[in-house]
Amino acid sequence: MSLADDVTKKYMQDNAHFADLFNYYIYDGKPVINPDNLIDKDPTELCILSNGKKAFSKQKIRDILKSCSIKTDGHTVFVLMGIENQSDIHYAMTIKNLLVTPENISDFRKLNTELGDMLESIKRCDDSEMFKNMIAERNGHWIISREGADLLNVLINAKITVPDGERTVDMCVATKALIEQGKVEGRAEGRSEGRVEGRSEGEERSAKLFKTLYDNGQLDDMKKAMSDPNYRNIMFEKLGL
Repeated sequence: MSLADDVTKKYMQDNAHFADLFNYYIYDGKPVINPDNLIDKDPTELCILSNGKKAFSKQKIRDILKSCSIKTDGHTVFVLMGIENQSDIHYAMTIKNLLVTPENISDFRKLNTELGDMLESIKRCDDSEMFKNMIAERNGHWIISREGADLLNVLINAKITVPDGERTVDMCVATKALIEQGKVEGRAEGRSEGRVEGRSEGEERSAKLFKTLYDNGQLDDMKKAMSDPNYRNIMFEKLGL
């Protein structure tokens, strides 16, 4: 597991952030899931298969798994919720839903913890004008946790310094310093304009191709397209994707 996945996992293990994410995705930001009702569960999933002669086991481990009781309309529902963090594209993961990414969030105000600021910062980090607008929108008051600073330092190379013994950092001061030093404008040297948007479109296009091949029963074509970029392009053209 990469450092990016490690810090993301640690950050999302916080019940407030965990509940905020699911409330955004399921309930459009309404605080239905109470962080106090979340309970950490063993993330290991074990499946035992048998052909009548020999047993086989398969083990999968989710990044984070929590249980929760949700009461609506006088009824209580018990649910299990899990999170899988991923910092890099893995085309071998055939059928996959990217449920929440910074790019597909249109209104970060529906997130009620600093998680919204984290995701918005990631989305805007390559656009210096938008980043400056974030500072102005907060009227000089933008405080995040040490864990939030660690997350941004790893994911967008923010270079935020948190003094020893401090649990929070003033992002307005830190971000202005980044802009003055050119950390936002030229954070990734040689990065071409539109790279983030193009990467997102590429992921969606590949996912659509793999799903189409899977639905058509073309499993051999799907397997080859996942490992061979040239063949993947041939299938894009053949299927009109």
